[in-house]
Amino acid sequence: MSRNDVDHGGSAFPCEGGVDSGLYPDAGMSLRDYFAGQVIAVVPARSWDHLPDDTARINAWAKCAYTVADAMLAARSAK
Repeated sequence: MSRNDVDHGGSAFPCEGGVDSGLYPDAGMSLRDYFAGQVIAVVPARSWDHLPDDTARINAWAKCAYTVADAMLAARSAK
């Protein structure tokens, strides 16, 4: 699946801005990125101790976070 084929779930925390609001329009981060960040916050770092080095641990952690985020988006859109 290419990066363009991924369902990002739309925007999380968009800001519409407005004439006199002092805010600029901004789409915010994607909902997928927000969900992945929430997963990172709760997955214990010790879960990755079996991997050989820090780079492998970080890559596994990130992949896990986005796998869970994708599952959350799929569950959210299931009817």
